[in-house]
Amino acid sequence: MDLAWAAIGVSFLHVATSESMAYLYAVVYGIGFGGIIPLTATAWADYFGRKSLGSVRSVAMTAQMVSNAIGPLFAAFVYDSSGSYQWAWIAFACAYVTGMVLVLLSRVPRHPSAA
Repeated sequence: MDLAWAAIGVSFLHVATSESMAYLYAVVYGIGFGGIIPLTATAWADYFGRKSLGSVRSVAMTAQMVSNAIGPLFAAFVYDSSGSYQWAWIAFACAYVTGMVLVLLSRVPRHPSAA
């Protein structure tokens, strides 16, 4: 659900034409992204076990940091190419929706002790 809030927030940024819409984006996106952080660690622990949490986190966070570095460069490229950030916001919202769909489609793995 937090990914949906983040996607909705970015969508508000896409259509923002006033300062109040920018504030609305900040509040909605902040609620969504702020909820992602604690839920992610909990989900990883549930899915992979607490003993594997460090290994899983290191791989996932590496991918996240690479994405965090590429995102602004992508947005700058979009702006330089089109004179607007609109397609970048759409791409970012689509990325959140894709993540949400993948999370909803994922199944909780069976622990070896239960197999």
